[in-house]
Amino acid sequence: MDVSPDPVTPGSPHKQRSSAGGLFASLRRKKRLGPGTQSPLAVSRPLNLPGEPNRALEVRRKRHSASISTDEERLGENLMKMLLISLKANDNNLVSVCLDDMPLGKKELKKLADVLRYNKVVSSLSIQNSIKNGDNNISILMSALLENHTLTSLDISKNHLTAKCIPVIEGVMKVNMSLTDLRMANQQSGDLSPLMNNINEYLQGNIDFSKFKAGEWDIVDMSGRGWKELHPFLLSQSHRVQEIDVSSNNIPHLPNSLQEFILLRFLDVSSNNLTCLPQCIGSLPLLQTLDVSHNRITDDGLPDSLRLLPLRYLDISHNRLTQIPNYFAVMNLDIFRVNNNHIKNVPREVLDQGDYKLITYLKEIIAGGVKRCYRTKLMVVGNANVG
Repeated sequence: MDVSPDPVTPGSPHKQRSSAGGLFASLRRKKRLGPGTQSPLAVSRPLNLPGEPNRALEVRRKRHSASISTDEERLGENLMKMLLISLKANDNNLVSVCLDDMPLGKKELKKLADVLRYNKVVSSLSIQNSIKNGDNNISILMSALLENHTLTSLDISKNHLTAKCIPVIEGVMKVNMSLTDLRMANQQSGDLSPLMNNINEYLQGNIDFSKFKAGEWDIVDMSGRGWKELHPFLLSQSHRVQEIDVSSNNIPHLPNSLQEFILLRFLDVSSNNLTCLPQCIGSLPLLQTLDVSHNRITDDGLPDSLRLLPLRYLDISHNRLTQIPNYFAVMNLDIFRVNNNHIKNVPREVLDQGDYKLITYLKEIIAGGVKRCYRTKLMVVGNANVG
């Protein structure tokens, strides 16, 4: 993964779980052609790659060319037409495309994006020093990645991009889940890497998810990706997933199929649009960490099946709760967060003293003990300055 001359290691530690750690090796597989001919327009197709039964297409205008003849212009246009036809037809042999040093204006980029949007074969695309009016036209190319699920490597270096393009690329990367290598080196405004923290995090998430899809990982971290539901592939792999972080998305409810994640130990669905948890959540025999904070969960939205879980960490803070069920007292919770709700059945003094005091108070209620008086008002009646 590389989005700048000095790559930044994305990702950050998560609560109660091991960090992925380290900079993952780039998934980018370079498929460059050898030295071109002496003609100002260097074209090569097909190219048999060593050890791989596929081909690459390169349409490249030689740098520092003194002039381009009309015939060569037409040749370039014809090659572009061939490329667009092959992309639209999902040519199985065309896995890598290089359009470096080819002047691509708004019209050409739109045609390329239209066919790339639904292409299911090409995994690598290089468009260095090619995009005219880069900041304004980069959105045309990036729009294809909103629907393309095959492209894993994109090189848009040397296109005179500035900080203006960063929000556009961030917006696309938030949705795209396939791109694992994005190169943006040598731009007009210099090093853009300080502005690319979010992009790096999205790329790292894509790398992690690709490892999960390949069966190499049992952890899914797709926080902040705008999901409105759990990804279908994630649901299909319920038999092996141990940790899920889908925080900071737009998920309104969790499916009943959640009960099929029998190996799940960690679930973070904080900062979504949840109003309730499914009753089936009590069927997760190994779940130890549950974070549902910063949602809109009400009293009716907390199922009593939660008491069946072997939870050690539970965060239900920043919701719309008014009652804390007593059964939380009999659970072996080490950490219990309930702040920023509208709790009425527990005195404020108890809530302010933290987890241990809260759990102790709930246990006293279950044991039938007398509630302690934590607040006393003293009123003195009589004439002033007497006695």
